[in-house]
Amino acid sequence: MIEMKNHNAPPRYMNAPQLYAYTSLHRPTAENLAERAGARIKVDGARRVLYDREKLDAYLDKLSEGEAAEGGEH
Repeated sequence: MIEMKNHNAPPRYMNAPQLYAYTSLHRPTAENLAERAGARIKVDGARRVLYDREKLDAYLDKLSEGEAAEGGEH
């Protein structure tokens, strides 16, 4: 079976402006979140940085599961 791609889905590897739009966070907060998630990838000898959406999503899922275990939102 051929797997169809969802062309409306965000790319797996995002540049900085895509990261900010995806997270709806300002630059310093979004970059800090990506760093904590291990989603920051240096490309071309650190001249370019990309962010792995799947790692970011997994990190956010873990955070939300932790909040659920603690009794909900703060």
